[in-house]
Amino acid sequence: MPDNGRMRRAIVLWAACATLALAACRPPLRVVVTEPPPVPTATPTPTTFDAVIRVALGDAGTAEARAGLEAVQAALSAANAGNLCNGRVRVTATALSLPRDAEAPGALNAARDAAFKLAKDDTTWLLITDADNGIVRVLLPELGVAAEQPIPIVGLSASAIGFTKPAEAAEPELYYPIGRPSLLRFAPDEATRAAALATWAVANGVREVAVIEDARRPGATAAVIAALGPLSVTMRGAPTPTMTATITRTNPGLVVYAGERATEAGQLLAGLRAAGYRGAFAGGAALGAPGFEVAAGAAAEGALMAEATSTTVERISQATKLAVTALGKVCADPSREAFRKALMASKDVGGVSLSAMGDVSPLPLRVLRRSSGAWVPVAR
Repeated sequence: MPDNGRMRRAIVLWAACATLALAACRPPLRVVVTEPPPVPTATPTPTTFDAVIRVALGDAGTAEARAGLEAVQAALSAANAGNLCNGRVRVTATALSLPRDAEAPGALNAARDAAFKLAKDDTTWLLITDADNGIVRVLLPELGVAAEQPIPIVGLSASAIGFTKPAEAAEPELYYPIGRPSLLRFAPDEATRAAALATWAVANGVREVAVIEDARRPGATAAVIAALGPLSVTMRGAPTPTMTATITRTNPGLVVYAGERATEAGQLLAGLRAAGYRGAFAGGAALGAPGFEVAAGAAAEGALMAEATSTTVERISQATKLAVTALGKVCADPSREAFRKALMASKDVGGVSLSAMGDVSPLPLRVLRRSSGAWVPVAR
């Protein structure tokens, strides 16, 4: 009888071999992997920077403040500032209410509050103001250290001697607390004004000039001597009855008040006239402040003042041109600090340049006379 067990094993072996042979001839199975569609890479949006120019000419609602703001906006439009750095920098201008007279009640506190707010505002890149020296003294320390990126200030009336010098001995570290100049002075300082007034007076027959200057901020007498030689008598410190008596006795042809306090200047002039002095009385920015005429009363008539030939609006336009040019130089890496550096290095922009410490030039002067409540140009 056949061996059924052997036969079954042979059949199983044959079947296994046939299966292997068939598998060897069959093409390999392909596993299709379904992958998700690629996600498109988003094109990065260029970072834009807001650079706001604040224009502070007293109360923002006055006609004078509006004229100043319009001057900035016109200069921005003329320079096509909306397309600066291929649109990466958006330059706008807004009005800001800020006290301009430090002697006004509450003015210094209001200026300090405004400075604190501005220092925290990353979008403020420039402040243009006609505030007097007392207000600017409050602004500079706060805006000078704003987030370690000082906010530049255009001072249209900042006439104090020493404002554009760091670390004054009398007031160390006041103006540039972190060693970076941030004031653009678009106003002649008191020393320059005193020299201009003395030069005009001597050209009109005056032979002796008395200069009254702040003992903490000397320089006016030196400027007068540099311009004319030793024709002046210096009196330092706050006016006193003794000073008034000395001036009346020596009777110089011109008294130049080179201090900063409008009320003090007015009181000095009123006292001189009451004591019989009949010579000319002149001064700088202090005589243009409201406190001068209030304190001087009728004696203010005929007083002389040295002031920039250009108008406030013209100087605002010049400052804006400097700002736009400086912004155009920092397109690769726009920042307020880069802008400050470029701005302080301005040379020959619209016919003006800045010194290393921020004094604008040229800045021609003219002599004005108080007549019927207004300041009118005096013929040479």
